[in-house]
Amino acid sequence: MTQGELTTKIFTENFPLIQERINNSNFPNTFKLLLRFDEKVKFLTSLLFTCQETNNFYSSQVLTRVIIEHFIVAYYVWTKARTSETDECATEYYSFYGLQELMKQDNYNAKLDKTYDQGKTPLQNVANKDPEVFGDITEADILDLNKRANQFDIRKILTYLSDELSPEDEFKPIHTVILDYCRSYNILSTYIHGGPTAEFKTFDNKPITNFSDVIKSNLENGEMINYQIKAFIMLLLIVVDKKYYDIYEPIINFINEK
Repeated sequence: MTQGELTTKIFTENFPLIQERINNSNFPNTFKLLLRFDEKVKFLTSLLFTCQETNNFYSSQVLTRVIIEHFIVAYYVWTKARTSETDECATEYYSFYGLQELMKQDNYNAKLDKTYDQGKTPLQNVANKDPEVFGDITEADILDLNKRANQFDIRKILTYLSDELSPEDEFKPIHTVILDYCRSYNILSTYIHGGPTAEFKTFDNKPITNFSDVIKSNLENGEMINYQIKAFIMLLLIVVDKKYYDIYEPIINFINEK
């Protein structure tokens, strides 16, 4: 049995107990985010199986880039929750980040519809369109909103992990893995944006790459990320209640025996 299989088995078998404790924790939004990211990554990873069956290199690269971004954000929120012992970061994800997305979407569509007033600020434009939601928000509020929402930008997350997180953090060794994921995130961005280097690689195979090996590796990474998020959920439960260490202990023993 692999570490991933063991983690998934323990998580699944103990899920009723895990869910019960989550419902009474001080991290409702953090647990909601991690559980939903776990599901989203599972959806995406299932498509990587299809890519392997069809030898679809390009789609595999696109999906892997999306999965990595999901993982980095989930890891950041989990790190903030366990180090601050608050639900603040996940709460800001759903509130400030969500509101920022709505504003950007509304103003983008307004520019397409030619209804965007260039003489007004982005806030004024969106407030005129939806005064019930945005009417009482000030420009100072927007500055604060953007600061809180922008923390979920991958570059901001990387800065936090590299420069702001305590070097004594017990999970610091994992951060080197995150740095590797950030490098992959950067390289794979061309596939998301339809860039020329992705095209050269896919159609001209320059530099020469074994597509089957890459597709296989992408699938393995997707599966690994999926079980790692499950591990984050169980590890955060230990912060909530030390007795949940007993659930996670077989995984620690497995790692130590390797």
